[in-house]
Amino acid sequence: MLLPFRLAFLPVKILLFVAKTLGYTRFAMFLIGVFVGLACAPTTGAQFRARVRDLVQGDQPAQPALP
Repeated sequence: MLLPFRLAFLPVKILLFVAKTLGYTRFAMFLIGVFVGLACAPTTGAQFRARVRDLVQGDQPAQPALP
């Protein structure tokens, strides 16, 4: 009965354990690094600069061109 509920929250429990083990600041820095890496890796420099420029100006980010 409780097994599906426990399985649903297992990833949260694992993340909290890792954060507690590493320290919350290190874990936050790791997540920020992952976010920045994913944000800029799949685009070219020009596309990334356009996205950042649009975000700074308050516009919606430019959509990357499909290949």
